[in-house]
Amino acid sequence: MVRVVPKFREAAPKNSGDGGTTVPSTRFGPYVQLGTGYAVFAIFVTFLTLSISGSYSIALIYPLWFVHLIRSGRSTLRVSPAMLAAFALPAWALLSTVWSVHPDLSLRTGLELISLVACGVIAARIVKAEDLILGLILSTGVVCILTIASGRYAVDGLTGQSSLIGYSGSKNNVAFYGSLGIIFSFIGILRLRKTIINVILSLVCLTTSLLALKLSHSAGSIVSLAFVFVVVGGVLTIVKLPKFLRLRILPALALLLVLASLVGWGMGAQESVLRLLGKNATLTGRTDLWAEGVTIGREAPLRGHGFEAFWVRGDQRAEGLWYHFKIADRTGFHFHSMYVETFVELGLVGTCILVLIILIFFTRSLVCAVRYDADAESLICLCIASILLIRSFIELDFLWPYIIGEFLFYPLLVRLNERRLPFQVPVETTGQPKAAPLELLNARSYAAENP
Repeated sequence: MVRVVPKFREAAPKNSGDGGTTVPSTRFGPYVQLGTGYAVFAIFVTFLTLSISGSYSIALIYPLWFVHLIRSGRSTLRVSPAMLAAFALPAWALLSTVWSVHPDLSLRTGLELISLVACGVIAARIVKAEDLILGLILSTGVVCILTIASGRYAVDGLTGQSSLIGYSGSKNNVAFYGSLGIIFSFIGILRLRKTIINVILSLVCLTTSLLALKLSHSAGSIVSLAFVFVVVGGVLTIVKLPKFLRLRILPALALLLVLASLVGWGMGAQESVLRLLGKNATLTGRTDLWAEGVTIGREAPLRGHGFEAFWVRGDQRAEGLWYHFKIADRTGFHFHSMYVETFVELGLVGTCILVLIILIFFTRSLVCAVRYDADAESLICLCIASILLIRSFIELDFLWPYIIGEFLFYPLLVRLNERRLPFQVPVETTGQPKAAPLELLNARSYAAENP
């Protein structure tokens, strides 16, 4: 008698014959895997370019990733359900060119968004999780060092507070980079191999990221970071339980968290939090901005005004908001909410797509982290999903082209949903596991051949 039980294990990499290795097979087939050196370099250049470089250097990103289409063929961009989910919102953004009030602008930015997501999908399929984390630690640390060294500060026109803005020109961007650096350093210390280089890079990144976050004076980023560590702490506690209990207890804990949040809200806990963070009830004018955005979105509720077709110089309403919020250069401003901005530009259809893919990413990352013992890959997906989820209410991290959030959200969404399914390892009734061949894809036939 042979009993078949699931065992979550990755197959050993195979030699591809061209200098790389083949990733353990996903449910859509193997992909040629990058070497560590090139992978870390490509991630570093991409992050640095999207974070602080000018628009002319954006062209550096494309050859870094599209060159692998020549090496591995079209299989790297093979269509899958996860890939369709990742391209759903960019495709709708490009389609909005048809009804956009500024079709030329919507066409250009829509193509830019789709091309960057394509680069991200390629990266997701050919970069190992450990190399991705190491590249992000290195690049985030360098970005924070350059940002602090720039000495560029700006005074908030509404609060009068001086904050670090660096080369990105926004304290919220600096705070986002600092938050990411803290997260990546935490994962590096927890999950990467304990080599001297990895430890030093993680500690340097952690130190510079904490300083950048402090100098940015962003209360929203502090709250977002706290939410991430609450979620990760809960998952790390759950994975200590027996596997058969984990997925059963997860919904109960999620429901308990929601109920506790509702009770806290009803008791006025949000007012205490706002006072602690030095914010007023309007979140420094955000609630007024949201109300104005909803009013504008109702003019074209189903399809929206077109991708990036609202914040255009000469538009009377945009000019009025720039003047009200004291945006002198009349650029780099938005509704400070992914959902309001998407409603204005892409309507209810775009907003529903956005909500769906965010929920898919977060819930899938949560389940995978619990199922796979919070390994490096599932842990980075969970952290990114958590911080982008909570920040989506107050910031715009992955809607417009050429921002770093896109190169984190869409690639990890694809990678997470294409993660290899568990294969079946036959186990004898004596309890001693019997090793299955790596090429075994059907455990039932193997068990039948070895009664």
